Amino acid sequence: METIGIKCSGAILISLIRLSKQYAAYFFKARKRVRALEAATERLRERLSDVETKLDSAARKGMQRRNEVEGWLKRAEHVCVETEKIQAKYDKRTKCMGSLSHCICVNYMIAKSAAANCQAVEKIYSEGMFEEYGVMVPQASTEVPITDVSLTGTDRYRSLAVKFIRDEAVSKVGLWGPGGVGKTHLLHQINNLFHKNPAFDVVIRVTASKGCSVAKYICCKDECIQLAQKTKITNHLGCQDAIVGEQMLVKKDDTESQAVIIYEFLKSKNFLILLDDLWEHVDLDKVGIPNKVSSIGNYKQKLLLTTRSESVCGQMGVKNGQRIKVDCLDETDAWHLFKENVGTEIIENHPLVLKLAKRLQMNSLDCR
Repeated sequence: METIGIKCSGAILISLIRLSKQYAAYFFKARKRVRALEAATERLRERLSDVETKLDSAARKGMQRRNEVEGWLKRAEHVCVETEKIQAKYDKRTKCMGSLSHCICVNYMIAKSAAANCQAVEKIYSEGMFEEYGVMVPQASTEVPITDVSLTGTDRYRSLAVKFIRDEAVSKVGLWGPGGVGKTHLLHQINNLFHKNPAFDVVIRVTASKGCSVAKYICCKDECIQLAQKTKITNHLGCQDAIVGEQMLVKKDDTESQAVIIYEFLKSKNFLILLDDLWEHVDLDKVGIPNKVSSIGNYKQKLLLTTRSESVCGQMGVKNGQRIKVDCLDETDAWHLFKENVGTEIIENHPLVLKLAKRLQMNSLDCR
């Protein structure tokens, strides 16, 4: 029994000695540990600066920050703040006016905190290298330059379309009618009205045109959220050779991967998509646009399209009550729209243009 007691006492003594050494190390090396923390944090701040520079470069290319990089930035900034707190405590320790035991305790706690935070700083520093810093996502709409002339005949169509867009119960709106009646002009006016509206995180304007597969269109963002560089939902939105995704390069003809990128961006956004000059049904799922767009729930997600055919409105899921037929313009409005498209300078320099326009109007089949 005596032998067992001696062994137990020895084990306890050894543990106490080890603990005392550790405690003493924290106390006597407080300055050293704080200085080591300061040096490690300075290296981390330098890496933070490098990452911010690369993110600025990515933003200028119209790329959105990757979530992985954003998370690293937050962790890095947090440990830098912790370092500042420890430095402040260390600087104040010399003002300790209490007992010796209190000063020893303060030194110990500072040194221990410095050692722990130094490990965290070094770990985050080692994680601060990324293969890619940004990701391409759909492009925000910009204001479209159009004349200030109001086409009085189209005011009622614009007002009705805007009313539907603002209606919580409406998700899809269609403007349909023959060519040359001002549907694109209307869409541009609606774009300019909503492109900075706080109700939508992003407004995307896409021109489809005949023979164009919207499944090829890819959008991006121009301002970080900078929806990525003028790649558009296919060729019109300026499709680039590649889109940077999660640790992968997506080729411009890889519509499936592009659709995933677009969908991941749009699914948690309030968005308005303006799809102009649509000639046939488009599978929105294959493009990456959430097909079950709805303003009911957490997000306001809207689609407005223009087309020459009412049947296309139906194929795209636009309800009867939200299909707006755009009729032919009267002569005054038609002339204003013609001047906008051709240019006032050309018309003024070529007096025969008006006569030619009237002749074309008489021969036009679109507005019969």
